[in-house]
Amino acid sequence: MQLKISIFVEQMKKLIPILFIVFASCTGVHFDKVTPDGGKPQKELSADLLGSYYLADSILPIEKEEVCYNAYYFKDLYKKRDSTNLFSVKVNFSKSLLYYTMVSDSYYLLAKSDTARLSHKHSSNKKKLEGKYVVYEEKSVDTILNLTKEDVVKWYKDVYYLNHKVDNNDWEVYQLVVNKDKSISLNNTNKEDADDLKKFALDTNRSFNNLVHLSDKDFDEFTRKGGFRTHFRLKKYPK
Repeated sequence: MQLKISIFVEQMKKLIPILFIVFASCTGVHFDKVTPDGGKPQKELSADLLGSYYLADSILPIEKEEVCYNAYYFKDLYKKRDSTNLFSVKVNFSKSLLYYTMVSDSYYLLAKSDTARLSHKHSSNKKKLEGKYVVYEEKSVDTILNLTKEDVVKWYKDVYYLNHKVDNNDWEVYQLVVNKDKSISLNNTNKEDADDLKKFALDTNRSFNNLVHLSDKDFDEFTRKGGFRTHFRLKKYPK
């Protein structure tokens, strides 16, 4: 999946990869077929999964000592500060579709802000006023899985594997785990996973390219050793 999202303001550059690496395997592993082989295909997502979820992490780092706060927990925090970065990530599950919306809001107290500098810094962002604050907003919506097209869900050893078709013989695979507390872990591969598979290929005298082919035995070993290292925990919005 190509990232369809523009980078937010400069200070958010470190945040965007943190949030979106789970959704886009730009540095992770792509598979050459629907994976795993032995998984049971699902016609639609389970009814238990349906609904809207928020990111459970309350704070994420940006750079140095800066952090970005989850608006679900800190929606009024900006009222106590001269400047505040808030984010929200909403993931929606329907029977055949899984998509997310991400919003980043940067709040600045007008009385203590250089508005010309901020306008230049946030030139690509939507601007709005909220009381004594100027707010610069960036919003992105993208689809992770669409079963009405060629994407596939497999159920394998009590875990869902979401296969998104990028191209012929090119699949991104996401691991979806339902936790005991009913939260969801949405996991993706990263560069460390790719490096491990390269080493595995060398150790077993196999070739390795950007598209990985794994038997169920090899896939089990990959997951047993911690494959799908990038994960985020999602919680369902209360009714």
